[in-house]
Amino acid sequence: MAVASVVAGGVAWLWGLGHGYWATVSAASVLQVAGVSATWHRTVQRGVGTVVGAVVAVGVFALVDISSVWVVIALVVACQVGAELVVMTNYAYAIVCVTPLTLALSALARPGEGTFDLVVERTAATVLGAVVGLVVCVVVADRGARARLEGALVECERACARVSACGGAGCRHRLVEALGDVEAAVAVAVGEPAVSVPGERVERVRGRARALLDREPEPV
Repeated sequence: MAVASVVAGGVAWLWGLGHGYWATVSAASVLQVAGVSATWHRTVQRGVGTVVGAVVAVGVFALVDISSVWVVIALVVACQVGAELVVMTNYAYAIVCVTPLTLALSALARPGEGTFDLVVERTAATVLGAVVGLVVCVVVADRGARARLEGALVECERACARVSACGGAGCRHRLVEALGDVEAAVAVAVGEPAVSVPGERVERVRGRARALLDREPEPV
């Protein structure tokens, strides 16, 4: 994430973007998820959301006076509420709401800048940062994802064996943790195109662990 942020900020500065930190934030944002596949989806969502949000901002700014503090406050509140309502549905929807908010605040802070120039710069910086984040994610791939998945599966199999042997609360608790580690490792591994996930083995281990946890614990 640090590499992507520095690269995005540097490229934005070389391109002469006045709000280079937008590219930095964008690069860091798309890397908040695990794996290349998830980062790709987040990059597309951020790019599309920003473009649509910029178009919405142009329309809104043509209708209201964004030089007024009270108008900007009302717009910020409306956009923030909208983003909070839709962010769990789709990240792109939230970005559509966040983009007019950011542009309105920037226009208020720098009234001398043209609205159209701000919109173009916001779009360019955000797309630049998202693309840089994706490229860095591909180049700096998680090479240890398969090894961590293998280790998690082995540990879960051992925890299953301990529950089968004793069935105590401590053994069951460790199995719950081991199963959680497997799920986390699978989530990372499936996001790395270069990693082959042993699907049958994963399902077998999951099934055994869940069956043991569903079984009534032995009386103490």
